[in-house]
Amino acid sequence: MDKITNLNDPTILLIIRSAWNKNLNTLPLRESLKEIYFNAQYSHFLANNCLFNIANPITLNDKIQWTKFFDQSYDVVKCTDKIKVKEYAREKLGKDICAKIYQKEKKIESIDLDTLPNSFVIKTNHDSGTTFIVQNKNQFSFQKTFEKIKKSLLKTYGQKDGEWSYSMFTPLVFVEEYLTDENNKYAQDYKFFCGKGKVFFCHYIYDREKDTKEQIISKEGKPTKYYLDPNFKKGNNFNKPKSWNEMVEIASQLSEPFKLVRIDLYSINEKVYLGEITFWHYAGRYKGEDQKEISELVTLDTSTTLEPIS
Repeated sequence: MDKITNLNDPTILLIIRSAWNKNLNTLPLRESLKEIYFNAQYSHFLANNCLFNIANPITLNDKIQWTKFFDQSYDVVKCTDKIKVKEYAREKLGKDICAKIYQKEKKIESIDLDTLPNSFVIKTNHDSGTTFIVQNKNQFSFQKTFEKIKKSLLKTYGQKDGEWSYSMFTPLVFVEEYLTDENNKYAQDYKFFCGKGKVFFCHYIYDREKDTKEQIISKEGKPTKYYLDPNFKKGNNFNKPKSWNEMVEIASQLSEPFKLVRIDLYSINEKVYLGEITFWHYAGRYKGEDQKEISELVTLDTSTTLEPIS
């Protein structure tokens, strides 16, 4: 068997193996996707006590997982890289909507703090969550941050969840512009779930500094009754920004090559910025009933598939 990561429950493995054999006979799967399949199914089972269904994707999780296997492309790899995605956006839009990169290095020790402005953000390009906001470098403790980044740069992110593209480029640490609104607060997130140039809905996240909240917003900019991420509190404070239509258009353009993708945007003083482009949001293992209802907002074309590159 191919190498499988951290799969140590034999009962779950038997269930997954049975599903794999069935899917292998009925879907355009390849043996090269076996490791991704087992890891992704195992992770989903631990989170939701069931397997995802890529033969007949119904839930949002099902649809996200389907793209791991059947919508692979080198554009996915490029957009997974938090540095190269900026190039993709410039090429696709014909303009620059990204935060400036001040420095990028293979080692955190190579970052020259003296040449940086007072405020900035330190990130790694190859994973999720390794982001550190420095509002005042003279009052920031860099030692623990640097140690965390060192560890991150040595890890292959996403393997346990079948997120294959993270391992296909060189890990780097980079420093970029700190984007704040007129009140010097970290920008609110507008995460547009899209596919093939169509916006399905927006996952709006705000109050990150103190008590993070979320809402699901329709393409037209109207709040819905749904909530997606159990890690956030339920919000009710959405106000449609003047730049809404521009964000919808940008998200549409950037999503055109992909069947299901999340385009993360900021609107700061009515100017739109790209945060990142995310595939397999929450690793395709959302919990709760709302993700099943939200799935009805997402149209996934399963009639065609791409050959795997992983």
